[in-house]
Amino acid sequence: MITTFVLGIASLVCLGLDHFFRITDHRVLSLVFKGIASVFFVVLAFYSFFKCKDKDDKFKKLSRYVVMALCFSFAADVMLGLNEVEIMGEGAFIVGFLLFVAAHIMYLFAFSAYKKPDRVFYIKAAVLTVILICYAGLTPWFNFNGLFPLICIYSVIVSCVVFRSLDFTERDSLNAKIMAGGMILFVLSDMLLLFWIFPREGVSKSVSSVIFIISNSCYYIGQLAAAHSISKSYS
Repeated sequence: MITTFVLGIASLVCLGLDHFFRITDHRVLSLVFKGIASVFFVVLAFYSFFKCKDKDDKFKKLSRYVVMALCFSFAADVMLGLNEVEIMGEGAFIVGFLLFVAAHIMYLFAFSAYKKPDRVFYIKAAVLTVILICYAGLTPWFNFNGLFPLICIYSVIVSCVVFRSLDFTERDSLNAKIMAGGMILFVLSDMLLLFWIFPREGVSKSVSSVIFIISNSCYYIGQLAAAHSISKSYS
């Protein structure tokens, strides 16, 4: 428990430094500390994975996919950081986007270890997908510069993640509930991040910066929650 606490606090401290250097316009230092913050949730994932000794086959499968998801998320953070400092251009953004898609897909594989999706799940996911696409496409806050089809694809995936993760709130295990909470924060961070990546002209930079900090905080807390959740079997 102490190790988990130390790794979590270290990640959040680095995140705070990322925000400080971002506000003071030290972009390179900001991205360095953001990368270190991501390293800590990956380290926590591996620590939790090897700490848990009572894994049944289902939990082993789930745990492996969660670790893979967090590794993909770390790689996505790196690529988006390169895009932010204008290294590799738009290609870095596309690769980062695809890596986040891969991370969400790994989470979906993880959730399938315990319960297969039913018809009600598909209906709920479809409804949320429509809501998210309308939120992105019909509100006056975003300019996607031709990338809106990618946002539609992403909306389908994160809608599935939301409702698959909510299944875990029905389990008695506290760690299963922590996993569900982490996924909700991850998806919320994605929705808020649109204000930072695709702001329409006229949206205040200070407002988008504040929303970015909130989004970033949700993202890291969510990933740390997912990493911690596999430290004990859900059975």
